[in-house]
Amino acid sequence: MPISKNNRISVSACSLCLLTAVLILVSLRSGASAQSDVGLKDVYANHFRFGSILNGTTVNNSTMKSLVLREFNSITPENELKPDATIVASGSTDDNVKVQLNNGAKAILQFCQDNNIPVRGHTLVWHSQTPEWFFRTGFTGSGAVVSKAIMKKRMESYIKNMFALIKSSYPRLNLYAYDVVNEAASESGGPRTAGNGDGKSMWVQVYGDNSFIEEAFTFARQYAPATTKLFYNDYNEYIGAKMNYIANSIVKPLKQKGLIDGMGMQSHLDVRTGTPYPSASDYGKAITTYKDLGVEIHVSELDATVTDGNESYFPAQATYYRDIMNQILTKGGSAVTAVVVWGIRDDQSWRSSRKPLLFNASGNKKAAYTSVYNLIPQSDWGDGNNPSVGGGTSGGNTNISVTCNVDNLNASYVAGSNVPRPNVSCGANGGAAGAASFSINGAAIDGWSSPGSTQALYNTGTRTVTLNSLECGGVNVTPPTPVTCGSIEVTAGQTTSVSNDGKTYVRKPFSINTRGKTLFITAASPTVVEIYNIKGGKEASLNVTGATHTVNLSLPDGVYFAKTHGTPNVKFVIK
Repeated sequence: MPISKNNRISVSACSLCLLTAVLILVSLRSGASAQSDVGLKDVYANHFRFGSILNGTTVNNSTMKSLVLREFNSITPENELKPDATIVASGSTDDNVKVQLNNGAKAILQFCQDNNIPVRGHTLVWHSQTPEWFFRTGFTGSGAVVSKAIMKKRMESYIKNMFALIKSSYPRLNLYAYDVVNEAASESGGPRTAGNGDGKSMWVQVYGDNSFIEEAFTFARQYAPATTKLFYNDYNEYIGAKMNYIANSIVKPLKQKGLIDGMGMQSHLDVRTGTPYPSASDYGKAITTYKDLGVEIHVSELDATVTDGNESYFPAQATYYRDIMNQILTKGGSAVTAVVVWGIRDDQSWRSSRKPLLFNASGNKKAAYTSVYNLIPQSDWGDGNNPSVGGGTSGGNTNISVTCNVDNLNASYVAGSNVPRPNVSCGANGGAAGAASFSINGAAIDGWSSPGSTQALYNTGTRTVTLNSLECGGVNVTPPTPVTCGSIEVTAGQTTSVSNDGKTYVRKPFSINTRGKTLFITAASPTVVEIYNIKGGKEASLNVTGATHTVNLSLPDGVYFAKTHGTPNVKFVIK
């Protein structure tokens, strides 16, 4: 019988002897620690991504994050990108639906961006965990159900604004896949029943059928990054009528129109008391069904429960996980590009009482983990941070060439000047150059991320500028080695004479030790002079009105920089 799926609310000779001994010791240690040092992402790197989920709680748990970094190279936010967490009623209109990212979503996406972990977005269009007021006039629960035309506008705006918000907030994030429509098929095959709650669909209430699915994918194809694969996602996707409807009435037509990239097989399975459902062979037949459509397959929410959480069934669970993974490998082949386990530890699962995951509540590896791990021989392991399949590398697509030069820069700059970002570009098929990260003499620079941006440089000397990463057509590209952009010189300022007797004349921008003196500024014509300390903090902004006007400014001992607006002759005197 089908498994009922509930909402997931959260989760010299002697020297040679010595060398030989060392090598033997290293070898022994390597073999003994292999399983502790290598994660599932590495074991399966030559086959597909191996992922899991994070939520607003687990992303703030250092133990969980360390485990993620070791084991997984794909993350799906559990609830944080669902409609009820992202749609904002206040200020929304039919043409402009307001969206947000809550603190949990922000923490997850920031963690993934910082650690180059690709993200599966989940989900945009879904009957569940979508506020009923989203389908009613005025975005209120008491409003009338809106027309199909209005709902189409709202859908487009929501999808457009969500992709735009993620892009602007996390420009280096590898959003490699997104579940565009979730669980739109009934168990009997066909659309869900119209209505709200109890598995009913307000989308069907408005549209009368499942025609909203094609519209959703049309908008997603229009607004999603070019590198984001678009998926339909569903559960009980291996059962007769439902599987056939999904394959023939949803995925196949969308594939023919170029609107879909893959099928998300949720795969919420059940070991039961040792006789699992579905059987591994039946699950393999479902994989073949979707593979034959010519789309990618993501096993998007894998777990396998045991009856009453009885640990005596853990050996059977291990066998079942092994058999399912074997079907994924043999029947899916290259069509399967990601396997995502829906949770890290049993106690954090949406089905926690039935202990469905690979780690127990203490974070220890279960027999199920070992069976999955041991299925791939060590000779076939890879680098999970740079897998050979599954949406580019963990740090972006390294096959795209990037170039950088300082042709648009001057040969030298006075300290404190606003220096424009070096010219950067992407190679063939790389798309337009976007956000970038740079370092100067090995030190990271926070500015210069966006095209056209500038950065004030204060430390003097000849500076080597390197490009560490660059976004090309929506893909965050991390070159194997930093790309040298060139060198520029930062000078302390130009002076005509230097003394502390009232005869110091310096042109814009300058730096000088005040030695506790008073600084007088005179300008040949009206201008604004800004004074900065050595750390770049502005000390003052002074209106210097003209040739006869003198401003005195008492400053603590230190080195300062001044910038003037326009090109007047400005005289700085220290007394």
